[in-house]
Amino acid sequence: FQQDVAPGGEVDTANMTPSAQLMLFLELASFLDLYDVTPAARLRETAARIAYKFFLPNKIGNRLQPPLFDFHHIVPDSSLRHLEFVLSGKSQSIPRDLFLDFQKSVVDTLSTAPFLSFLSSSDCSRMRAYLRDTAPYVNLPLRPMI
Repeated sequence: FQQDVAPGGEVDTANMTPSAQLMLFLELASFLDLYDVTPAARLRETAARIAYKFFLPNKIGNRLQPPLFDFHHIVPDSSLRHLEFVLSGKSQSIPRDLFLDFQKSVVDTLSTAPFLSFLSSSDCSRMRAYLRDTAPYVNLPLRPMI
């Protein structure tokens, strides 16, 4: 699977929005947190769902469909090949550290300025409210409302 390269030779990061980065981090953290209490078959399903949602292409007919949120370029190709190997069934079990490189890389992207500004945005506020199942908070200035 080759990297998506923009016309200027840069990696296409259009779908690497701060909310997608946070969603990836939460998926990886949940996988690790629930590893010890999840049956092996369910671990494989969860690992495959994460892999094909964020890192690996899906084969649909004769075409390769890129992941919904394409983050494959944040990790080395060797990590992607190992992930493919494990998910192909050639590995007997899903290792606990399967997504370790992926998690380290996403943490690095979460410490950049675009994500830090997202944390103080209205979008993040709405996302937190949705995750908590509460009404979103919007700070409206009083003067324009009067």
